Amino acid sequence: GGKIINKAAVNQLLSLDDSCACPAANTPEDMHIFGICAKRAGISINHSGRMFQARPVDYPSSMISYRKPVSFHKHWEIDPVQVYEDWFRKSDNTLREHLKAKSVKEEL
Repeated sequence: GGKIINKAAVNQLLSLDDSCACPAANTPEDMHIFGICAKRAGISINHSGRMFQARPVDYPSSMISYRKPVSFHKHWEIDPVQVYEDWFRKSDNTLREHLKAKSVKEEL
C-alpha cells in the first residue's frame, strides 16, 4: 500500500536530524522511515486496506470495489487519467460539492 503523512508528522521526522538517515543505499526507505524513524519520533502508524500497490487491473474487482480505494501506485501500461475517472472522480465531485455547500452555509 501507500503512505499518507500529515505536516505535523513530517515536522516530527525532520526534527530527528541525521539520526534517521538510511544506513545503506539499498535500505528499504519506506520501511526504515515509516518504521524505525516514526517510532523514534513518537508517530503512530495506522494501516489502511484502501491503498493499493499495483494497478486496478491487477486485482479482482470483487476485492477492490468494497474497499473504496484511495490510491493505486503503479501506472505502466494503463492510462492514469482513466484510472482517476473510473475510481476517484465521483468521490472527488461529491467532496467538492460538500465543501462548497459547507462554505455557503458558513457564509450565511
